[in-house]
Amino acid sequence: MGAGDLGVIHLFDGVYTHGDYDQLLPQYQRTNSYFPTWTYAEGYYIGANYCAWEWKRWAENDSWGKPRVVYLTGDQKTSRNYNYRVLPYKPAPGISCFAYDPPL
Repeated sequence: MGAGDLGVIHLFDGVYTHGDYDQLLPQYQRTNSYFPTWTYAEGYYIGANYCAWEWKRWAENDSWGKPRVVYLTGDQKTSRNYNYRVLPYKPAPGISCFAYDPPL
């Protein structure tokens, strides 16, 4: 994975193209436009020693909710009922995922 890329999961079925995820989604891209055959993604993968901020909203025109810190390595399930914004980050050695403020 490149810095800022996110491993996305098309169908949360445990069978993934690249082991823990199906495809890499580059920064600032949307799953449904970057992968035109995908109507949605059912999850994403957070790699070892990484954390992420996750925002969600009900509809395209709604504002993003308060971010939640994802601190567990592995697959994260998402709901088809929401839009998600996920920003992975790597904390400095010995620093908690919770020590950082989310970007605006």
